[in-house]
Amino acid sequence: MKDVLEKVFAAVLELLVAEGYVKLEHYFVDGTKIEANANRYTFVWRKSVARYKARLQAQVKELFDEIEENERRENQEYGGQDLTELGEAATLTSERLAEAVGRLEASLQNGPTAKERKRLVRKVRRTLLPRLQKYEEQEAILGERNSFSKTDRDATFMRMKEDHMGNGQLKPAYNVQLGTENQFILGYSVHQLATDTRCLIPHLEQVKK
Repeated sequence: MKDVLEKVFAAVLELLVAEGYVKLEHYFVDGTKIEANANRYTFVWRKSVARYKARLQAQVKELFDEIEENERRENQEYGGQDLTELGEAATLTSERLAEAVGRLEASLQNGPTAKERKRLVRKVRRTLLPRLQKYEEQEAILGERNSFSKTDRDATFMRMKEDHMGNGQLKPAYNVQLGTENQFILGYSVHQLATDTRCLIPHLEQVKK
């Protein structure tokens, strides 16, 4: 429906110009926030994701250090696998972790501490790796935003006005920008950003198009 609505809107605008109702000489723009049809308690915040991810990466690094120490105790080697190649916790990605776990699983040998090493590797595979993948997915959904709703991933949490005093609370919403002349709407755009000033240039580019 989006393309259809834009064509109809443009056709009506052409009619308004042709009939002399608007001249496209002045443009008054303002924004309003519209609450999304989403659960207000299903928020995901960028800072929380970053904190959980860093904590998880540090935990993975500790487990790999423990596995490496168990291997040293048996005076064995990983056959070309260097655990240090995982790098610092801050640069660890789910792809690199999955590759490292796969190499470990292929190289595990029987020995006095083999059972313990297998348990640690299994924990990384079944628990930590899926969590890291989840955090990376959330970061991709966030993009440049600070939050999103789990039940409407396009919605961003914005402060909504509740009364005449401007008191309100954070709710999943969209920022709708409207431009008018002579009380007719000449342009519109929907944004995931809460601040109107950050929406101005994208709005004008869409209007120009």
